[in-house]
Amino acid sequence: MKRNLIVLSSTIAVSLLSLTTWLYVLPIYLKNLGATDAEVGLSYTIFTLGNSVFQFPGGLISDRWGRKSVIAIPTYFIAISAALISLAKVWWIVTIFYTLMALLSSIQWPSFLAMIGESCDKRERAFSIFEFSLVSGLAFGPLIGYWLLNFLDIRTLIGITGIVLLLSAILRHLLLIETLSSKGEYTFKKIFTREVVVFLTGSIFLYLLFSLSINGPFISLHLKDFGLDERRINLIISYSTIFSLLVSIVSARMLGGGNLKRWFIPAILVHAVTIFIWSFVKPGNINILLLMASFGAVQVVFIGYNSMISQLSPENLRARTIGMIGSINGIVSSGGPYLGMMVKLAYSIHATFFLGVVFSIAGAIIFRRVDYPKTTSR
Repeated sequence: MKRNLIVLSSTIAVSLLSLTTWLYVLPIYLKNLGATDAEVGLSYTIFTLGNSVFQFPGGLISDRWGRKSVIAIPTYFIAISAALISLAKVWWIVTIFYTLMALLSSIQWPSFLAMIGESCDKRERAFSIFEFSLVSGLAFGPLIGYWLLNFLDIRTLIGITGIVLLLSAILRHLLLIETLSSKGEYTFKKIFTREVVVFLTGSIFLYLLFSLSINGPFISLHLKDFGLDERRINLIISYSTIFSLLVSIVSARMLGGGNLKRWFIPAILVHAVTIFIWSFVKPGNINILLLMASFGAVQVVFIGYNSMISQLSPENLRARTIGMIGSINGIVSSGGPYLGMMVKLAYSIHATFFLGVVFSIAGAIIFRRVDYPKTTSR
């Protein structure tokens, strides 16, 4: 079953490596195609909704028909969507097809987490390896994009991403091994235990925070406001994600042995506060170090979050539980980018990131009330 971890980790690393050669400058690309600040904020609200709204249906399908098909088949259509984005010449068409990519990805995500949790006994270690691979793509993609943008445009990079995703789809289709062993009887009572409800409430605030930080357009737009071009923005983001890659190496040990609460909750606060402080610092060494610290903290958050959600979910209802939580998170938090943009236009970018600090505090308080699993056994 470790084969599944290898296939998923390697294909997501390569896919994200290609995707992030242009993803972090997408807000600027939308503006170059005619979008206003408000339209960029609206686009990212739609992206946030798309990234999660189909997670619950995806989980239902996965628990009924298996993990492998729900992972492999949508990847083919994500590849087609990327190819269509590369042909688009107006911002709203880019928004439509990137939203389609996000919707298809949201169908897959519960199956990713369920398959990893079912393929390995030591979940913290398995999710640490998966996150290491994921962040490898996130880290080195912008660095490669910094180099490629010397002689290729963003449209070409998006087309290359379509080809890479097609190859990933083929590999997943051929190499993954199904892990669904039984079908559980679905009732809301079985899914919405007390711990899941408390965890879900905290995760809503967490994803509202993410919609204003790593998942939103504001970091890139703020760097652009300082006069940096797309290449420099990719380079700065790459420095930060490479540091988070190093953090992922030690995160499994940090979060193991019942230490989830000790590291997970402070990491949420560190991520939000350092982004807020970063927004006041002009580009330079201190600015990069603050962004690195924030990205490193969020890596601890991701590994802890994925491990907890896998352990809190009933085994034969795991994908739909993960999907339900993801869908609710996304629907509620999808307004975050638009809200953040309105706050930015009415006050300042600093106010937007301060709102993220408020969300982080609310989430941390709620997460403290979760009775975290103390073991990685099934």
